[in-house]
Amino acid sequence: MNTQSPITPHPNSNTYHRGQIQAGLPPGTILQMMYLRRQIAKLRIGTFVEVGGGDGYLTMLLMSMGWRGITIELDTTSAEMLKTRFAKEIDAQQLVVVCADFLTYTPQQSVDLVISSMVIEHLPDNQESQFIAQSHRITRDGGHIIILTPMSPVHWGIEDDIAGHMRRYTRDRLNWLLTTHQLQVVKIVGLTYPISNLLLPLSNALVRRHESAKLTVDKYQRTLESGHRDVPLKTHVPLILRLIMNEYALWPLYVIQDWCRNHQSAMVGYAEAIKKEPYPAS
Repeated sequence: MNTQSPITPHPNSNTYHRGQIQAGLPPGTILQMMYLRRQIAKLRIGTFVEVGGGDGYLTMLLMSMGWRGITIELDTTSAEMLKTRFAKEIDAQQLVVVCADFLTYTPQQSVDLVISSMVIEHLPDNQESQFIAQSHRITRDGGHIIILTPMSPVHWGIEDDIAGHMRRYTRDRLNWLLTTHQLQVVKIVGLTYPISNLLLPLSNALVRRHESAKLTVDKYQRTLESGHRDVPLKTHVPLILRLIMNEYALWPLYVIQDWCRNHQSAMVGYAEAIKKEPYPAS
C-alpha cells in the first residue's frame, strides 16, 4: 500500500527571502540554483513533488518562492534532517517530508511540478523508465517536470563512482527519455560550464582524499549517502569563503554559463518538459 500525505493550504511564510540561495555552497551548485530560480519564476506558483531532498537547498528555494508540496527522500538520515530543518514549514503545512521510494509513492492529488536534482543517474535502466512514468502520472495536465542530472559521459570520474551513479547523460538520451514517455520537451541545456570543468581536477582530488573508503560499500548504500556528504572545500567551505561563494560574486560566471548552455562539455544537464497527454495504459 502506498503511503499518502495531503498537501493543504498554508499561510505565508517569511522564513526565507524570496528566491534566496544560501551562500557557502559549491560554485556549481549556486550556478545551478540561480538557473533553476529563473526557470521556476516563469511558472505559475502551485504544488510540487521534489524527489530526493538531500540537504534541502532546492526545497528551501521552492518554498521561498511561494510553492508548497512534498519532498520525498529515500534515505532515513536525510529525511530526518529535512524534518528538523523545515519544522516551521511543516507545522505551517507548507511542506510534507516523506521517507519513501518515489517509484512506489503516490500523493493524494496531482501536482503542478515534479522536480529532482541529481537523482535519475542513480537508477538502473528499468527504474529510470519507471521514474519518468511515475513523474508523468502524478503531474497534472499542463504541469512541468524538471530534472537536473550529471551530463557529459567523457567526464566520468571518481565522484560518479563514489556517489553510486549509473551513468552521465547526453542531451540525446534526455530527449529520448522524456519524449518516449509522452512528454513535450521545453528545453535541455548544459549548466556550470566552464567553472565545473576547470575545478574538476581539484574536485576529484578532494573526493579521493576524503571519500575513497566509500568505494568498498555497495552502490545502493553509496546512493543513500550521496545526499549528505562531507568533503571540506567541496560540500562545505569556511565562513570566510562565503564572501566569494554567493550568487552576487558568481554573477559573471552565471552569465558565462548562460552563454555556454549549449556547450557539449557542460557537466550538468537541465531538462524541462510539460505533460500534454494522458499516459498510455499498460
